[in-house]
Amino acid sequence: MGQFDNFEVCDHPFATFVRSNSKILIIGTFPTHQRNYKHTFKFYYAGVGNMFWPVLAKVYNHRFQFDKGDKAVEERQLFIE
Repeated sequence: MGQFDNFEVCDHPFATFVRSNSKILIIGTFPTHQRNYKHTFKFYYAGVGNMFWPVLAKVYNHRFQFDKGDKAVEERQLFIE
């Protein structure tokens, strides 16, 4: 039995979100565990300790208005368009 025989394959919970004019692809690993969504939002890089969105906000001198729920998702989708 090999060292990788006991790994579980997980389906990603989010739909692919790639714009047709995209020039950069950022690849992450696993999404935030579902139990943490009540503290954040259901979208990529939403973990409480994940610095992805704060770093982008700093780099682009942007302030996100929402940190939780559907409004936070919509805001980030618009931001990356």
